[in-house]
Amino acid sequence: ISFFVFLLFGGLAAVHFYSSQRWSEFRSGPPAGHRLLAVSVLFSVLGWLCWLSFFRQYKATGETPDSLAVLARLCVVIGRTLLQILLMLLAQGECICTPGVTWARQYEMMAGMTAFGCFGFFLELWGDREASGSSIEYIYDTRPGVALVALEMMWLYAYTTRCWHTFTSETRQRPRRFYKRYASLLSLWFLSLPAVALLASVLAPWVRFRIAFLFSGITHALTVGVLVYLFH
Repeated sequence: ISFFVFLLFGGLAAVHFYSSQRWSEFRSGPPAGHRLLAVSVLFSVLGWLCWLSFFRQYKATGETPDSLAVLARLCVVIGRTLLQILLMLLAQGECICTPGVTWARQYEMMAGMTAFGCFGFFLELWGDREASGSSIEYIYDTRPGVALVALEMMWLYAYTTRCWHTFTSETRQRPRRFYKRYASLLSLWFLSLPAVALLASVLAPWVRFRIAFLFSGITHALTVGVLVYLFH
């Protein structure tokens, strides 16, 4: 699983960095959203490389290197958090209706998203040690897990309302066409965490980690793939 997802992110990284070179050759450089996506993809590639090393070492020695698991989760969570920040920026018209990002207006959103990412990271670490081995309770069955899913739904609401506000206030056809075609598709990212929680709640304990792990990685890669295509 980790090798397959690592290959997906590696391919996306190659395409995106090639796109960055093309932007630099023929234009004034890649836009801010393009660079933010590049950092997100880089952390995701590093995270899945760590997961690949983790499972290879586990298969070879039977031991689980905790440092690799922590590093893998940290890199993947950073990649996901940067991805969500980018989606919220797009929802507000940044990089779509304007050529750059007005970072001074985004401190509140970025602080909230950073706190959300930290919460998710520490919850996953706690779940690795306590809840994941339980035959009854999974990480998202706990109160902190339910709270994390509720916060993700709050971000979905913020994303959709801001997309609608940007769409209705924008008069140019090209930005409006972007929101018509892609805003709903990208909103599915915010449903991936609730979907993982729902899926894990109905799966048997001995298969739920593997399936939830694969589903989370695939949805992450698909969302990144759509954004790589849009910024290409």
